[in-house]
Amino acid sequence: MTLTTPMKVVLAVIITAVIGLGFWVLDWQAKQNKLAGIDKTLEDKKAELDRIENDVKKIDELVKVNNDLKAQLKIIISSGFVPEKDDAFVPNYIESVEKLVARVAIEDNDPSFDIVSITPGAQTTGSGPPPAAGKDDKGKDKGGAVAPAPEALRNYPTRTFQMSMKGRYETLVDFLDRLGRLELQRLITVNKLSLTPTESKDTSSPILSITMPLTAYLRTGGGEQ
Repeated sequence: MTLTTPMKVVLAVIITAVIGLGFWVLDWQAKQNKLAGIDKTLEDKKAELDRIENDVKKIDELVKVNNDLKAQLKIIISSGFVPEKDDAFVPNYIESVEKLVARVAIEDNDPSFDIVSITPGAQTTGSGPPPAAGKDDKGKDKGGAVAPAPEALRNYPTRTFQMSMKGRYETLVDFLDRLGRLELQRLITVNKLSLTPTESKDTSSPILSITMPLTAYLRTGGGEQ
């Protein structure tokens, strides 16, 4: 069959359309999908970058707050307290804590609140690692390990005092709050707190046996040592 000129033109148009459609299906569409995927990845990366930049800003703010707190802490240690000599560390602490306990017992109307014993440890600084608590003969932790001091306090002399006390829970809470408000005129950290109920007629507020190792900081009065 002989194709006329119009038929040839129509056939050429059809062939061109088929080739174009095949190109779009097999190549152009794939490239468009790949480009869309790249655009989506780019958007995700931009969002991730924004999150990272916000996190960096938060870190900078936290570093500033941390530095401010360290500066305040140094002021408290170096100029807020009357300085003391090393040999006065233990007697000063014992005298001041006994007075505070007596005052809390009177003000909280808890005559049971009292110190049973105070055993001072050797003077150290907060720079070393905490001593290992060890194990007893049954394989249990002995306890009593001292937590490492915060970085801002690691150059200050300290002593650990093993304190045994007795009293009611509410009175103990008040005593700890007063330690936190620096009523002893020195920084104190509580390393561990053990409470054991004793026989008491008042079951609503029983008298507790209290074991409380403390770390007390020397009043330097002159900045870091």
